[in-house]
Amino acid sequence: MHFIPPRPLAAVLIGLFLVACGVGSARAEEQPWLDLLKQQKFEALEAELQKLQTTFVEGECAECLANAPYVKFATSDPLIGERLDEWVATHPDSAAAHLARGRYLNHIAWLARGTGTASQTRPEQFAEMERLQTAAVQDLLWTVQHEPRSPLAFADLIYISTAQRGEIAAAQIYDSALQANPDSPAIYRARVWSLSPWWQGVLPWSDAMERQRAYIADLQQKYSDRPGFEWLEGYADYMEAEAFLRTGDIDAAISSFTKALSARERTPYLLARAEAYGDLKKLELRDADLKRALELSPDDEDALFENGRLNSRICRKAHSDGTDATDVCKAAIEQFDAAVAADPLAPKPLLYRSLLLAAIGQHEDARRDLHNADVYGKFDAWTQDMMASIYRIFDHDAAKVAFQNAIALGPNDPYWVEHYLLFLAQTGDCDFLKVQASYRERCRQSNRCQMVGDLDGMTESFQQTRRQSCAGKEWQQPETSLAMPE
Repeated sequence: MHFIPPRPLAAVLIGLFLVACGVGSARAEEQPWLDLLKQQKFEALEAELQKLQTTFVEGECAECLANAPYVKFATSDPLIGERLDEWVATHPDSAAAHLARGRYLNHIAWLARGTGTASQTRPEQFAEMERLQTAAVQDLLWTVQHEPRSPLAFADLIYISTAQRGEIAAAQIYDSALQANPDSPAIYRARVWSLSPWWQGVLPWSDAMERQRAYIADLQQKYSDRPGFEWLEGYADYMEAEAFLRTGDIDAAISSFTKALSARERTPYLLARAEAYGDLKKLELRDADLKRALELSPDDEDALFENGRLNSRICRKAHSDGTDATDVCKAAIEQFDAAVAADPLAPKPLLYRSLLLAAIGQHEDARRDLHNADVYGKFDAWTQDMMASIYRIFDHDAAKVAFQNAIALGPNDPYWVEHYLLFLAQTGDCDFLKVQASYRERCRQSNRCQMVGDLDGMTESFQQTRRQSCAGKEWQQPETSLAMPE
């Protein structure tokens, strides 16, 4: 695979919050908030949330317990979105309703943006992200104006301001947030994130990393024994590892992840190191970290998803080899189901569940997942290419459309054309001849094309096997141009 997008920011932050507060494995009956919302029992929901808020404000419970319900509202479930609108409409003076909707909107904003780098992200994605985050900010600002003791609302405002305007702008919100919520774990965690080197362009990268580490050290000295600050253990090394990943130094990232884990074993750290091991093809080490992450947090949605991918690979190979792997396949489906249930329109869990379903012959279920993945993945080249790879199992024409979409969305990356060429060659599609000619011509002035040296052999082989069936066929230019940029 050319590019596996990293876990989105929202998922990373939620994972760290759940681990720090110990609410990640709470049972459904202990967390009634989503059920009350779905059932439109807004008065009962208000009462439940007000209990937590009152005990928090009076100093009788830790901040993370008051924040816990609002973590659940950060989902892409469209029914949740509808119910949140109804809740705000019927309770316009409810800080809880505005905070819940603000968190929902911010979450889907990150999904709309996609997980590529800035250069890989389309203007349409940025525009949709900004639209949704603007709406989220309105709700979050309303919340802090009417209920200043809402640290999670302030934290989300810091995250959004950092992403949209940079660390300096976020610092202004941070100052106001601490005035209303001194010693807040959520606000400090947001501030630490905003100090990450990739959010600022003033300091050299190494200086920004050192500044962030020093800030975390100061927090540890002051708050190491305070409830809600457990996330500080190993966090400086974890953030350093994230910075190394962004500069392409995977070995250094793994070393820093390992240091973080030596301070305290945490599921997000294990999952991040597993991803880095995978990049280096150290598959046994990757798999060991994934399994340990699930042992540590059996209900963690990211751990379930990644172990679903692991079991899916085993299941698909067994299915291809004609061997029995019923238990592994069942486990993979259940793990994917849990990940999708938590975030129903997040593209990655849908895509990987679809891949497994397609491989074992459940094509209509696979198609349903692909349709849902397109909701927030329609402007993302990686998502479209992944959809094409799955469609090719059971729908040739749909695969072609998805490949063409990926090319149009990522016109500066020849990989998408190369992947399409391989598909056309392997399936004997006559369009191969025209597309390879266009690709060859456009790559004469580029050193990024990887298949140019193989084209002569591929074309000769294709012509020998398909000469008669492709003879005389007119090339029909697709709606999406496949030409590489000049």
